Amino acid sequence: MGFSVIKQDSIFKNHIAALADSLALVFPEKSAKWYKNELKQARKNGKRNVLIKRKVNYSQLKRIKSFPIFGWNKNVGGLIVYQNTMRDYPFKTLAYRTIGWDKDGVENDVGLEGAYSKVLSGENGKRLVERMADASYRPVMEPTKLKLKMVKILLLPLTLIFRMLLKMHY
Repeated sequence: MGFSVIKQDSIFKNHIAALADSLALVFPEKSAKWYKNELKQARKNGKRNVLIKRKVNYSQLKRIKSFPIFGWNKNVGGLIVYQNTMRDYPFKTLAYRTIGWDKDGVENDVGLEGAYSKVLSGENGKRLVERMADASYRPVMEPTKLKLKMVKILLLPLTLIFRMLLKMHY
């Protein structure tokens, strides 16, 4: 999650204290004074973007988007968020093979994801991105403005699956 440059000094000076206080409430490991000094120093050094925090969860991100300066459009201030999607198995190896996987180029897909891969995958969409200096990409438009295609979600309680498996074996 980064912080983009604010073009007008008066806006920065008027709202930096409120932004620092808000950041300190969400991320209490650093004080409001530290955030304020860090952002002022970055502005003084001419940095266009400042990394504020890595590994932010969704509820924190939703709250941060309403903060002063971050909630405004990119011509005044703004927030740049880099998305990193990870696969998480809630019970580690307990239902690992039941949930399964669908890997590209592998014929032996396993579990529910392997069996229902065509239903779950949906259709490919498009997104307009801009290439950054460090060879990474950032979205140009807000995701809410893009027309996304719906993906079907498979909802099967694990107890139902285990019952089906037990009936097969007896």
